[in-house]
Amino acid sequence: NISKAQGIALLRLAIEKIAVAILHNSSVNPQDFFYWGEALRMLAERVRQPSTARAHFSDALVKYTDALELSHERCFYRAHIGLGQVHCELGRLLLASGSRNRPAALKRFHQAQGHFGEALLSAAHQPADQLLTEERLLSLLRRVQIRVRAAAQF
Repeated sequence: NISKAQGIALLRLAIEKIAVAILHNSSVNPQDFFYWGEALRMLAERVRQPSTARAHFSDALVKYTDALELSHERCFYRAHIGLGQVHCELGRLLLASGSRNRPAALKRFHQAQGHFGEALLSAAHQPADQLLTEERLLSLLRRVQIRVRAAAQF
């Protein structure tokens, strides 16, 4: 069992090692960018400062987008899930910072819905061992829809 501080330190080390590996590798692997995005997202979920979390989530968006743009089909599905999760978290942070950010939060939630929808559509083309279950994807989509309704009433 590791502490939260140790977990954050390990994630930062992983991010640094992935960045170094990508910079020194002559061939570009979209999965490296995907894992970089995953590590940034996990780090953002663990830090306490909203501004630091936003910065890590924004960096994760860039890495997931890089993975999506460079990917073969296997990474495509997972990059959409990552993008959906990050947009949802950014929307949640926007809502938490005040009602004046409601339109921007709604936009993030709608972007999350789009990415989860894309993941659901591309799931049919994925090997079964690489998939989140369809139920899990639908659950992620339902959670975003609940956030959209809540934000609309905020």
